[in-house]
This record gives sequence, structure tokens and C-alpha cells, in this order.
Amino acid sequence: DTDNELLKSALGKIENQVNKMTKLVIDFLNLSKIESGKLQLNSEIFNINILVREEAADMQMVSANYKILIHEEKHVNISADRERIAQVINNFLNNAVKYSPDDKQIVIKIEQSEAVVTVSVTDNGIGIKADEHDKIFERFYRAKANTNTSFSGFGIGLYICAEIIRRHGGKIGVRSDEGKGATFYFTLPVID
Repeated sequence: DTDNELLKSALGKIENQVNKMTKLVIDFLNLSKIESGKLQLNSEIFNINILVREEAADMQMVSANYKILIHEEKHVNISADRERIAQVINNFLNNAVKYSPDDKQIVIKIEQSEAVVTVSVTDNGIGIKADEHDKIFERFYRAKANTNTSFSGFGIGLYICAEIIRRHGGKIGVRSDEGKGATFYFTLPVID
């Protein structure tokens, strides 16, 4: 608690870098677990809407310049590993913030169709070329951005997300046009 703006700024930058490093270490640990067949899922029944709201609120706190909107039709319960699904939502939100530096709105949708729920995160950022849509979920693959801005990362976050969703019996994908933003989504079975 200080009035020193320089100190506040420095502490904010330190916290940001620590958070990035922590995420990187966790991603590499998860990658190791996936490749050794030791990624465990601890399924429980929970409300996906509540989890989405929690992750959106956490992201809103650290990305105050962005407006995160949630569109939901009704509450949906699923049986899944809550922590792992939170990891996927968090990764989608992190990427939406990272790759849309000029547009500050992110939209999350929760839609149920028969026995499946779809959670999508849409940004209006730099987008992804159509020929890279299938590759984006491969290990260590990084999309080529037609921009002068460089983006940090090793290309493992979406690979881990894809493995988590596949192991839950769901599907993961992207809809995007270069320069027109992206929508990342996953589907999971719902329970009655």
C-alpha cells in the first residue's frame, strides 16, 4: 500500500512476469504428464456456467482494459475434471487477450445442443490463416502472424487444451479469418 506510482508500476510488472513464468512451468509439467501417459482426470459433477464466470472474473481482474461478456442460455451441468476444464477456459481467455491488443472486447458463449455443451471464446484480434486451423492444436506449433508485434509462447498451451478436451470425450476447434479475430471452442457431453 503506497502512493509511489513507480513502485506500483514495478510491482505490477513483476507480478505479470511471475504469472507468465508460473504458467510456463505448469504447461511444461502438463506436457510431460501427457507424453508419459500420467495426466490424470478427476471427474466431478459441476455447473459449467459457474466455472466460466469464475475464470472470466479472474481474467477481468488482471486484464482491466478488456471487457469480457458472457452469453449463456441456461445452466448446464457436466461431469469432468473441473480444474482441467478451467485450464482450457483460462488458456482461451489468455490467448484472446494476447492476440487482440487493439480490440478490447471478448465474448464467451455457453450453448447447449441436445446432449452437448459448447463453450466458445471470441476475440476481434489478429486472427489465424485458414491453412493453420488444423495445425494450431499440434505440439509446439505457433501460427504465423502478419504483424510486426511479437507474441511470447512456445506453442504448447493449445496442444494441452486439445488433449484435455479429447480425454473428456469432447471436441476442440477454431473458426477464424486472418485479421478478423478468432473463436476458439470446445464441446463436452452434458448430464441430465
